[in-house]
Amino acid sequence: MSEPRVSEETFGLFLNQFRYDPAPLNAVVEETREEEFWIREKITFDAAYGDETMAAYLFLLKSGEPPYQTVVYFPGSGAIHSRSSEDLSPRRIDFVVKSGRALLWPVYKSTYERGDGLVSDYPDETNNWKEHVIMWGKDLKRSIDYLETREDIDADRLAFMGVSWGAAMGPIMMAIEPRLKAGVVVVAGLNF
Repeated sequence: MSEPRVSEETFGLFLNQFRYDPAPLNAVVEETREEEFWIREKITFDAAYGDETMAAYLFLLKSGEPPYQTVVYFPGSGAIHSRSSEDLSPRRIDFVVKSGRALLWPVYKSTYERGDGLVSDYPDETNNWKEHVIMWGKDLKRSIDYLETREDIDADRLAFMGVSWGAAMGPIMMAIEPRLKAGVVVVAGLNF
């Protein structure tokens, strides 16, 4: 089954839902943790909606050379069911960091400590689901806004990586964010 194509005008209407007014990030590096191969920074900054603050974890290879190409990660649905990002580590995707790239792992709305009652990654046709997709897109975009403030990041060489649920969200996230230059989807199954 394939979705019908929409006109550029209709796509523009969809895209418009992900826009937000420019505002200060008020970013703070809350914690820096040195691990065996990388340094993990926990950064907090203002989300693009409400009065919310979001976090993101930046993993930088200890022996890496800035400015870093950076991969922005979107996790699997386990993130919806976990209530803490405290121990996030790129275990299964550590090859990204070990290759010399930076990895940014945003804490998207509904995941980890930002849980809000969403219990499934299965899409549906409710306004609740639509609003969540828009918030996830804004979280991705706001995370890239943060990356653009760092001198050690090559903001012209950004990629998206989604695993499982993140891979299912990948086509939307990549379509709304022109600053992404490449995309990788892993275990990108079909949703019911």
